[in-house]
Amino acid sequence: MYVMIDYSSPYDGQIAQSISEQAKNEDIGRSVVAGLKADRQGLFCGQLLRALGLSLLALGTIFAFYKTKITAFVAAIILLIISTLDITIVSKGYFSNDKEPYLSEREDRKLFIPADDYDGANFRKTEIDNQLLKDTDPNFRVFNMAGTETGGPFSESRTSYYHKSVGGYHPAKLRIYQDVIEKYLSSGRPNPGVMNMLNTKYIVVQDQQSGQPGLIPNQDAFGPCWLVKNVQVVKDRVAAIQALGNTNLKDTAIVDESFSKNIVQPQWDSTSSITMTKYDNDAIEYEANCNGPQFAVFSEVYYPVGWNAYIDGKKVDYCNVNYILRGLSIPAGKHAVKFVFEPPSVKKGTSMMFIASIVILLVFVGGLFMAWRKSKKIAG
Repeated sequence: MYVMIDYSSPYDGQIAQSISEQAKNEDIGRSVVAGLKADRQGLFCGQLLRALGLSLLALGTIFAFYKTKITAFVAAIILLIISTLDITIVSKGYFSNDKEPYLSEREDRKLFIPADDYDGANFRKTEIDNQLLKDTDPNFRVFNMAGTETGGPFSESRTSYYHKSVGGYHPAKLRIYQDVIEKYLSSGRPNPGVMNMLNTKYIVVQDQQSGQPGLIPNQDAFGPCWLVKNVQVVKDRVAAIQALGNTNLKDTAIVDESFSKNIVQPQWDSTSSITMTKYDNDAIEYEANCNGPQFAVFSEVYYPVGWNAYIDGKKVDYCNVNYILRGLSIPAGKHAVKFVFEPPSVKKGTSMMFIASIVILLVFVGGLFMAWRKSKKIAG
């Protein structure tokens, strides 16, 4: 590989073109790319020599043990030193103070940075953050429309560091959420009803004159959960997403007919209520007090592969509501409602790990027993 590969990159052409345009000289662009290739070859050679040297040391130790030049204990110690040396050499690069060759003076940094230093450099609280953190209610979301330089609210991730965010970047969003983003949230004027059902209590905007971000409270946000007056059953998911733009989502839940068997039309009254009592990554709890059958909408993305719903500890079926959210029919009375993330794959993996641990323990105990039995025979 060291002899045959050319050490080129798919981006070398773009790098050469960019540098040539900046320097107005094609030779400089070609020289930079040639230097990059030489650096790659040098790095590869260094790693090969390190791997070869450590391998020869390990093989020499094993050969010496095979020829009874050293004892098993000495061989084990030498191999432990070799493996520690290997780990130390690799780890040292992450703690190095040397500046990376591709970074400017302003960007000079270690490969490993303490958490406090990293937070201070990249996530220092802004005035907007301080204003938002004054809100003692932890259950609301923020929509940051001020980050235009980062490509918009769905290309930046800083907001999510301190707050629950409607936006944020991820290379693999759920398709149902991406559909709503493209249809209702990606324009300069996001749909108010969709924003409210996503519990968007604050919107960060950029002042056109000063260029500074500003905060707009949204008093119409529906909260983390709410009871609706009726459930509108539509033909399919296409009809469901189309209906979002012209429906009063505070009073009406939109459900496609594939979930109709899970729906009991609510007998809504103003004294019935539902509130969130606990929010964790894998479990969300609510308390419902209903004078009659009600239908609740939860401002959480619908994801049936793992998220299960429980009423008073009994597992129940829930619905895909408003194209992306969760909905649940709740009987009359006071009930504890809980959503728990418990995918079958995790249960299977835990069981396999538990069984494997038992097998390893049995093998270990069996080995000790056989060694004890053998030593007893020798002694006898």
